[in-house]
Amino acid sequence: MVYLIVLSCGVALAATWAGQRRAVMRLSALLVESTGERADAELRAFFTPVTAGLTVARDRSQHGYRGPVDVASLNHEFIPYLDRFPQISSVNTGDEAGNGLLLLRDGNAWRNREVHVDELGTRTHWIRWLTPGQPEREWWEDLEYDPRQRPWYQRVQEAARKGKAGPESEPHWTAPYTFFTTGDPGITASVLVEPAEGEPLVLAFDVMLNDISAYTTSLAPTENGMAIILTADGRVVGLPRHPHFQDPEVRRATVLQPTDALGMPVVEEAMQECRGHAGYITEPFAFRAEGSAWWGGFREFRLDDEVALWIGVLVPEDDFLSDVKRQRAIILMTTLAAIALASLLAVLMARSYSAPLTALARQSHRFRDLDLSESEDVPSNLLEVRALAEAHERMRRALDSFSRYVPTDLVRELLTRGEAARIGGRSATLTILFTDLHGFTALSESMSAADLVKLMARYFEVLLESLSRGGATIDKLLGDGLIGFWGAPRPNEDHAADAVRAVLACRDELEGLHQELRVPGRPPLHTRFGLATGEVVVGNVGSPTRLDYTALGDAVNLAERLEELNREYGTEILAGGQLRAATEGVIHWREVDSVRIRGRSESIPVHEPLGLRGEVSAERLEWARRYEEALALYRSQRFEEAAEVLSDLAGREERSATALRLWIRCLEARDRVD
Repeated sequence: MVYLIVLSCGVALAATWAGQRRAVMRLSALLVESTGERADAELRAFFTPVTAGLTVARDRSQHGYRGPVDVASLNHEFIPYLDRFPQISSVNTGDEAGNGLLLLRDGNAWRNREVHVDELGTRTHWIRWLTPGQPEREWWEDLEYDPRQRPWYQRVQEAARKGKAGPESEPHWTAPYTFFTTGDPGITASVLVEPAEGEPLVLAFDVMLNDISAYTTSLAPTENGMAIILTADGRVVGLPRHPHFQDPEVRRATVLQPTDALGMPVVEEAMQECRGHAGYITEPFAFRAEGSAWWGGFREFRLDDEVALWIGVLVPEDDFLSDVKRQRAIILMTTLAAIALASLLAVLMARSYSAPLTALARQSHRFRDLDLSESEDVPSNLLEVRALAEAHERMRRALDSFSRYVPTDLVRELLTRGEAARIGGRSATLTILFTDLHGFTALSESMSAADLVKLMARYFEVLLESLSRGGATIDKLLGDGLIGFWGAPRPNEDHAADAVRAVLACRDELEGLHQELRVPGRPPLHTRFGLATGEVVVGNVGSPTRLDYTALGDAVNLAERLEELNREYGTEILAGGQLRAATEGVIHWREVDSVRIRGRSESIPVHEPLGLRGEVSAERLEWARRYEEALALYRSQRFEEAAEVLSDLAGREERSATALRLWIRCLEARDRVD
């Protein structure tokens, strides 16, 4: 038996050793991939205002907009947009006659350039503004500049020859190059604007690469890790984190250089690995640099069908292996001590302890899985074993009592998935729910404490059972409401649709309960729901002695605010735009309004789910369509037309409070205009 114990411990130690190595590989791959995804999302958010602004300007040309035809119209149109999105450094226009305009950010001022090559040759008109409409300086100079020779103009012309510059095409990007006016490295997006009246022109937005490097030099996947952004031919667009690149002038001089100009062996070794594979390696790979093991990976970030950037993530293995090495030493010492102790105990007490200890072990496994049913009797002649059996039973009763205060289903799921009960979390896209019982304060004042507790017990029984059937994870109870979410701890790709289905079903069940509990003279009850989908951090928060499995992030705050907005709009369920976009194929929606949420600079759309597709009446859908039509008229400042639609809607649908509210706003806005 001693030899068997030694052999078993040795095998377990070897398996643990190998398992830890596999864990390191999985962890490194996950870290590289998650950092790449994070950088991808940041870049997409960085570039989206560029393409969106160009697309809007091009689309407007189909409805009477001629585009920026002079300096005044250029400044009026785009200075507010550049103020809002500082990553756009300048705006250019050019047409086939060599006419071109420039709007350039110049510190706290603005500069305009106007050229007419076919008419005036090299004569160039400049204006510098401290405040729009008040020029500080105006001058002429000779300048060898022709917009038709610039990469952004030629890129659109090339796309037009291929039939890819039409009104439905995406903006076209240049490869990185050096800007003519400032000498800074950058890239440019451009579109062809073809107004219904007037000559076509090319409209372009410039983006300086120094702004991308300012982000990548601050991105730290691990303590010593780094991220880098490269062109397809290996030139640097976003510099890696290094003290040398904190100087803006150094960044400016280094951007668009090949990687070997960085003087960083880690980057060069990673690129050498890629050259051996005849291209960027998109799967996490291991390599060595400066005597240490590193992990790296690249992912493509495509700007359009011809231009792409590559995001690289490089992390040293030691950044996440130090704890593993320490655990290996602990495991080795623990294993050796266990072998010695187990050998001694096996010789002296194997026969006396084996049967009752096996039974107690089975009980421990049941306790681990939170199976707290009655324990089997464990007979033994040994006093210590009987004491252990009694302790097990006391522990079972204590755990059974404690389980009434914690979500055992959630804990069991976390245990099944192997998530340890320690502080930490992960980023995930979830759907968050907030609920509140409208009328609870008045209800509590009209009932005795005992009756109120009994009523709320019945209310929460229906609420919790309904949401649990719908797949919700109940986070916590908050007075007369609760917080829940879908998508964690068990992953659920369809969490958005499941959440809406569950809330619609829960609302119907609670409506029946409210009717059942309704008593003459007692205030009526209604439950309000707020739903939001978004990226959050989900995991264990708290202190080492008290943990709470919960979700944190902007989506949580948004769900809470949406629940509160039900009171203003007379609705029961409100949701954010991201949730509507994710469930448009299975849920009928109505846009209620756009509101400004605390902590956000822009208003966001607020939506009400009407029901599952195929289950909403045609009358209800027509009402919702007319309401959204009125909302669009209101936003277009056609207040009289909107009020006419709303005056009819306010009396045609049981949930007409929103229509009445918008109708009043239309009348007030109309009066202000008059």
